[in-house]
Formats: sequence, C-alpha cells, structure tokens
Amino acid sequence: MKNFESTFLYQLYHRCDGISGNLVSMSSEVMRDFDSRYSGKIRVLVTNGLVSKEESYLAGVFCKKYCLTDLGCQVASEIDYKSIKDSIDKWYRLSGEWVEKVPIKNQKPRQLNDKEEKSILIMSERNCLNNLFSDNEFYDLLREEKKITEKDSKLYKEINPILFNEQKYKHSNIKITIDKNRRIYHPLNLMNKKLRALLPKFYEVDFKSSNYQMLILEFINNKPLYSHLKGEAREALRQELKDLQNLCKEDFYEEMCKDIKDQFGANWNQNTKDKYSNREYVKHSGLVFLSNKNKYCFNNGKHGFTKVQRFSTVFQKRFPKIHGIIINTKACNHNRLVCLLMARESPVKDKIINYIYNQTGIVPSIASIHDCLVTTSETEKNLITKVLDEMGICYKVTSNKASTTTSTTTIPNTSIPTTTPKGTTSLPLEGWRGHALQTPLTL
Repeated sequence: MKNFESTFLYQLYHRCDGISGNLVSMSSEVMRDFDSRYSGKIRVLVTNGLVSKEESYLAGVFCKKYCLTDLGCQVASEIDYKSIKDSIDKWYRLSGEWVEKVPIKNQKPRQLNDKEEKSILIMSERNCLNNLFSDNEFYDLLREEKKITEKDSKLYKEINPILFNEQKYKHSNIKITIDKNRRIYHPLNLMNKKLRALLPKFYEVDFKSSNYQMLILEFINNKPLYSHLKGEAREALRQELKDLQNLCKEDFYEEMCKDIKDQFGANWNQNTKDKYSNREYVKHSGLVFLSNKNKYCFNNGKHGFTKVQRFSTVFQKRFPKIHGIIINTKACNHNRLVCLLMARESPVKDKIINYIYNQTGIVPSIASIHDCLVTTSETEKNLITKVLDEMGICYKVTSNKASTTTSTTTIPNTSIPTTTPKGTTSLPLEGWRGHALQTPLTL
C-alpha cells in the first residue's frame, strides 16, 4: 500500500483500539492537507472491504467518521510503524486541533452551541427514519395491506404516496422540518397507527399525560405565572402541583374520567356514558381546555355543558389555583399557554440526545412523534429512560410489534421542596441546554 493508505489505516487501527466497527472521526481538512487526492484513495479502501464509513455526515459541523472492517483490522495490524514514521509525524502536525477527542468516561458533557444542537437533532431524526424506511419488508407489507384495503378508505389514500415515494424514502431524502418551538415534523408524525405497526421493530417512549407534566415544568421555571400568589395561596398551589404530579404518575385522564362521571353522570344516556368510558375522549377535552378561548370553558347556565366545560369544571374543583392561573395565562391570547408547553417539551428531547452524543460520541437514532420518542435501538431506549428518570418525568415504554411485552414505568416522586438552598438543582446531569426541571419550585 501507498503512503496515505497505510497512514490512514494505521491511524484508524490505533484510535479504535484494534476493534472493528468502532467509529473514528477523521477531519477532511487534515486529510486534504496530507494528500489532495485523499477522497479517491479512501474510496478504494472502502471498495476493497477494508474500511466502512458513517453516512450521516454534515459539512462544517461534524468530522467524517470511518471504521475498520475485520479484514481492515488484520491488514492494519501488520503495518510497520518504522516504514511510515515520517508520515505519522506529518499527520500529527496537521491534526493537532482537528482530530476529535475520544469521549472520556464520566467526563462533564460539553455544552453545544445552537448550530451544533440543531444539527444533531435533525441528524438523529434522519438516522432513525432511515433505519425504519429502508427495510424492504415494510414496503412488501404495505402492498399486501393495499390489496385488502377499501379503495375509498383513508388508509388506502395514505399507502399510495408512501409506495410512490419508496425510493425517495430509501435514499435519505425524507423531508424534515423544525418549527420555532423546536418541534420536528416528518412523515412518521402523520402516519396512521395501523401503518406504523408495519414498520421494522422500534421502541416508543411516551411521556404520560405530557401536557400536564409540561405544565408542572412551566410552573417550576416560569415564576411570573404565580407571582401574584402569596402566603397560604402559594402553599395551596404547591400542594396542588404535588397532587397533579402524583396523578400523572398513575393516569391523569383515567382519574378525570371517573370524576366527570361522578359529577355529571347521573342523568346521562348510555351513549354519553360510553363516551366517558373512553380515555381518548377525555384526553381530547383536556387538550382543548388548554388551548381554547376562556369563554368556551365556562357554562353560562342557558345551555347544557359541553365536554370541554365538563372537564374545566371538574379540573377547577380539584385544582382551583392551577385552573385560575391557566385561565389568566390564556386571557389575552388563548394560544399562549400551548406555545409555552411546546417550548418546554422540546428541551427534554434536546437533553436526551445531547447526553447520548456526549457519552458515546455518536449521533443517536431517535425520532419524535409529538410527545413520544422513537428508536430502533434497545441500548438507546435504555439511555432515554435513564435520562427521564433523572429528570423526574413519567413515561411508558411500548413496542410496535405485538410480540414485545408492553411495560409501564412509574418513576420515583420528584419532590417540590418547601425551601431550597440557593444554587441547588434537581437535575444531577449538568451542562445541558434548556431548563426543564433545572430549578426546583420555590414558592
């Protein structure tokens, strides 16, 4: 082998500890300074089965990553250092500040800037979507589903565009957009649940009663919301937040179902009773309550109660202080509270991805479906749950395949202390951007 190839393989071999499959970052600027024709030479190594490279590469933000195959490890181990000593010295002179450091175990995570954070976020989504949509079996199952589905059905209309764009999905061109609240949108967000079940096996980590957990986080971090409450009123608010947090750990919407039936169900017909036996029906009422204009949340006595008014009445009876603050926040702009909650939810995912990236040095494969995180890797699923445990967020882990047991996880209580020493935080993992649960509620 020639000078560049030998030096390149030698570098990979000794930086990955001689283990095939371990990714190593290699700066293209260093390699270009070393040999202007480096790209074609690396392509030859890849073609000969000595090296493979990570496809998810973003120009100007991350170094390219390569790893040795078993054959590459064998060849690299036989390279004589003396024969390439001068080349190795040249490489080190060039690569002083360009070679990415290998993450040290238990090292404090590096705080990423906005550009890096957003890039990692989108790359993480793309990695996961590529894993899901590149499987041929998924498209075979879709074709079978198309044969048995009625032509005028909603499902049939959804299958056609996916099959039409099959090659597009397989070639990493899936459209991903991000809004001002850092919520991400892609085809998986809008996909019918029945079609989602046909995708290759993946794990879903779903935040339980997400909007109301984020409401608690908003209270913890946004003191102007309750600054008008003093003394006993603040103590009552603190107790209500604890009660709401405990309900979220169990099942907030199931409990609201029972309360609504107890208060309003005496004269209901069977159809209405059936509706309020459905958790999703009450969940929709709870979401509309947070975003609807205040005039639609109260009954004027002239007409019967709507489903949102029933929810609002029961919520006010159980959490009067929280209810009052929600109404005050929506008074001028009924969308304000929902925007605050979405902005509070996004940093949770940012922290998870930054944590995994800082621990492993590799961009994870995690996609989001609204308030749910999706990954094809069991290892990454375990890391997600570890971070959520640290943050005190309740979650439920499921899989899209029936063969996998669905498990619900309830984490220990994240207490809201009466007094908090200055400078304390409730999140032991430091150095992350965002503020979810960074500061305990000191009322």
